[in-house]
Formats: sequence, C-alpha cells, structure tokens
Amino acid sequence: MPDDAVLEPGALDELLEAGGDDAAFVATLLQEFAGEAPGLLAALRDAVARGDGEAAAGAAHTLRSNAAIFGARRLRAVCADLETRARAGELRPGEPLVGAIEHACAEAQAHLAARLAT
Repeated sequence: MPDDAVLEPGALDELLEAGGDDAAFVATLLQEFAGEAPGLLAALRDAVARGDGEAAAGAAHTLRSNAAIFGARRLRAVCADLETRARAGELRPGEPLVGAIEHACAEAQAHLAARLAT
C-alpha cells in the first residue's frame, strides 16, 4: 500500500522541523501515541458496545487529534467518520468502523516508526 495513503506527505518532516529537528523528541511523541492508543481503542470498543455515543465520540476525537499531529491521514479519516456517527446517534452494535480504526492505527504506527528510522 502506498505510504501516501497512510501518511500525509511531509507531515513527519514538518513535525521534526517544529521540534527543532530533534528526532529523539519526535520518537518520544510517537512512543506516547503508541502507549496511549491501546487504552483509547479499548475505550472506543467499550463505548460502542454500550451504545455510548458521547464516550465513543470522545475516544474517536482524541485518536483523530493524535493522528492529525503525525499526519496519519487514513486514521484521521476513519476516526472522524466514527466521531460524526457517534455524535449523530448512529452507532451500531459491532460498528465496523471500530475495526477500521484499529487497523488504521496499527498501520499508521508502523509507517511512522519506519519513516522515523530512516
């Protein structure tokens, strides 16, 4: 899959520049994102299972915001979709967007780690 479908071209370079070209700082941000993601994904799954649109929207919003920081375009898009549906009261049991978010999150983390390593 083309990297540009997962990450915004140049987003990581912009983040590096904003961080004073400190790759260790950006790596720390990425580690924090990776460390927080499982809890946010669990909260999202739980909220959807309970039909709690407000909690689901909150978790999706936080994941979307984190994705935006790193330019993780696919993750940002699916989180925005779920957030919109949750706020509109349109969640379904077994919401397929949850699986799409989990996949996009893992994909984004792998691409970001690979890009940062180069």
